[in-house]
Amino acid sequence: MAYSRVQDYQQIGTPFLAEDTRLHFEKKTKNLERSDVKREIYKRECARCHVVPVSAYLRAPSSGSLVIRHYNLGPNGAKALSAPLMLDDTVTHVDIVGNAIGVEGLVFLLQAIAENRSVRHLDISDNNLASTGAKVLGDFIRQSKNTTLEHLVMSENCFKDEDGLFFSEAIKVNKSLKEIVLSHNLFGDVSGPAFGKALAINNTLETFDISWNQIRKKSAALFVKRLKDNIGLTRLNLGFNGLGSEGASEMVSLLKTNKRLVELDLSHNRLKDLDSVPLAKGLAKNDTLKVLRIGDNLLTSVGATAILHSLYDPLSLCALETLDFHNTSVDLPFERYLKEIKVNRDIHVIHGKVMMVGDPPLPTKTYIRVKTRDKNNTVDARNKPKVTSGTNTMTTRP
Repeated sequence: MAYSRVQDYQQIGTPFLAEDTRLHFEKKTKNLERSDVKREIYKRECARCHVVPVSAYLRAPSSGSLVIRHYNLGPNGAKALSAPLMLDDTVTHVDIVGNAIGVEGLVFLLQAIAENRSVRHLDISDNNLASTGAKVLGDFIRQSKNTTLEHLVMSENCFKDEDGLFFSEAIKVNKSLKEIVLSHNLFGDVSGPAFGKALAINNTLETFDISWNQIRKKSAALFVKRLKDNIGLTRLNLGFNGLGSEGASEMVSLLKTNKRLVELDLSHNRLKDLDSVPLAKGLAKNDTLKVLRIGDNLLTSVGATAILHSLYDPLSLCALETLDFHNTSVDLPFERYLKEIKVNRDIHVIHGKVMMVGDPPLPTKTYIRVKTRDKNNTVDARNKPKVTSGTNTMTTRP
């Protein structure tokens, strides 16, 4: 059933209200303020659905952000909330994380979002939507006429590997979304190449987060390979997958050809020192990437230093401003190398503990001054009179 959006709150009606109460409701709300009207709609719909109204909504029904996290709304609670939401032209941010709304509640919520013309950000993470919910969301993304929704977060919803096909087909045709977050799900060998193919076609999506999934090795390589045709993404999060050497080798080509990517997260991806050398070559040919997160991999100080070389080389086009080697231990030569780079570049580098091995990172003059001070302390210690037991070494003031 399609519902038209009511502009005049004095003549408000909701599709979820029973017909025999509509005239009585309109008469009662004739002289109420907008916030009171929405509050009254919500209370009546809660009574009809046999659920307790959420106090967070009753306190501020006209707030620009509707944030109701972990209230255990359930399907009926989502249905009751959808009635005032559909008529609200002030809310831009809807966050109902962790409410177990299920597929039934999701349908009512998406009906309201489809009619609403102000919501730009929707977060429905951790609602256990599973495969049926993935199909409903895929149809919504593909067929929705709502062009105001720009950010859609669907993390932790138990989506399986095959469910990625619903989203990939929708991404191919959607031209309004700018951010999609599908982290903490079970996408893997099937979804990886499908997402890559979809992103190669879609040039309006700017942020894609597929972290905390199971896209590994060959699947990861196919995903990255197909991204070379994308000219829209500026932020890509592949953290906590399993790119390995296969994915890293394709990432080199992506870095050399892509001229839009600004932020890239490759943390927790089983990357080794051997993968850092080709990555450094790719970075040296890229003049747009500003942030690279590559910590918590299998890199040592050798691999970290190899990536630093892409910043040191005077012929390099590398434009990195933040380089994150979180939990990667480095040695003293790395510290010295980084200090030389910072003379000519304004860059923020994060790394793990510094192992006291290798040449000292101090400049020559400082190093000599420290050594001289240590030598003088040694000489003073030799000239100091020895104290023997039973000898009074205390002196009196003159």
